[in-house]
Amino acid sequence: MKNKTLYVSDLDGTLLRSNQTTSEYTNEVINSLTEKGIVFSYATARSIYTSSKVTKGLDAKIPVITYNGAFIVDNCTHEVLHATYFDRNVYNLLRELFVVNKMQIKRCKIC
Repeated sequence: MKNKTLYVSDLDGTLLRSNQTTSEYTNEVINSLTEKGIVFSYATARSIYTSSKVTKGLDAKIPVITYNGAFIVDNCTHEVLHATYFDRNVYNLLRELFVVNKMQIKRCKIC
């Protein structure tokens, strides 16, 4: 059995154009390569729903990595195959800070 290489690309700033879509050329090349046996997927900070919208021209039929690696999701069924969550101690700390103490999240612009 011959070993295959998995090729994984980021979406934003890499595979997607500035208008948040994949180009027809990108779709044709990746789809042609996957038809020939290349194993391709993508990893993103996006959810499966927003990443599916912006990659609708790609024929990636293997799991994709979403939410910065927190979930591995079946790209066809959107079933979560693997999930990584905060452990109970981190969850309790965050809950106390933001729910019990009603601490606000402030966004700051970094220069």
